[in-house]
Amino acid sequence: MEDYRYGERIRKYVVEVKDVNGNWVEVNKGESVGCKRIVMFDTIGAVQMSLRITENVGVPLVRLFEAYYVEGDNKFLQFAEDKVLVKSVSTGKPAKASEYHSKPYSPNYINDGNPSTRWATNVGSDQWWVEIDLEEVTEVDQVSIVEGWGRIQDFKIECSNSEGDEWTTVFKGTTVGANYSRKFGPVEARYFRLNILKSTEEPTIWEWQLYSTNKTEGWHRCRSLKPDEIKKGECFIDASDLITTPGQYLLRLDGFGEGNSVKKVSLLYNDDAVMDAMVTRFAPGLYNINHTAATTKDYKVRIRLEFTTNIDGRHEPEVFIKRAYE
Repeated sequence: MEDYRYGERIRKYVVEVKDVNGNWVEVNKGESVGCKRIVMFDTIGAVQMSLRITENVGVPLVRLFEAYYVEGDNKFLQFAEDKVLVKSVSTGKPAKASEYHSKPYSPNYINDGNPSTRWATNVGSDQWWVEIDLEEVTEVDQVSIVEGWGRIQDFKIECSNSEGDEWTTVFKGTTVGANYSRKFGPVEARYFRLNILKSTEEPTIWEWQLYSTNKTEGWHRCRSLKPDEIKKGECFIDASDLITTPGQYLLRLDGFGEGNSVKKVSLLYNDDAVMDAMVTRFAPGLYNINHTAATTKDYKVRIRLEFTTNIDGRHEPEVFIKRAYE
């Protein structure tokens, strides 16, 4: 949040979100915003967010009010509009299902990008699948599912290249819940199916989206890590030529493996200031860098990576940077 210009006008505020069941929940409240204020609160699946100013001096002028998921996978990236970080390749694509409850719960709502609509199945049914046609063979390496009421107990994601082909299992899973994400592959296929094998009750899903994170545009390759750096567990990336002006930047780490192989990412100004607060984790291997300092042609910007030494040594992990908002 930023109470922009003319001093601090917001004296007290409340941040609320509407959850997937339509309930408004207070997640944070405080005093004063100033030029910039970042607040943290427990993870919650949300479809709408509100900033309510309860006390002010003069008329508040807010330039920026945004929400991020900074721990673990960001399950709601696809719902951003003009500042999306990883674009879904499945939003709005044709979808069909084994069945659906009624017209307001048809399968085309499962990937419409609207977290307030959903696909629901019939009462008493025991076979559930939903399929998305990407309309052409597409590389996919990540899936997100926003399930209602946590009923799914066993499922698998399948793919095929043409209608009538035998389905190939991409991966299997158990529970889903409201914030499920999984990176895999990549896999090239046209049709993808979510096949639900076991559920405590008839399943219902708000959103199911597919991503091709390796195909995102605008990334600039910094360099790959050398074996001695991997063994040491630390490296420095010179980003002076890529992070040149104040603004938001994205850092992507490829080939570091799953889990917690990257322990910490820090931003260094002229090698003498470590700005941990300027880096937030959006998803595994994806970080936001808030570069707000003034820059000159002699200004040095470096990124320090600290990671475990159990990275797969058969290939060299790579580092990419792009400006978040063009």
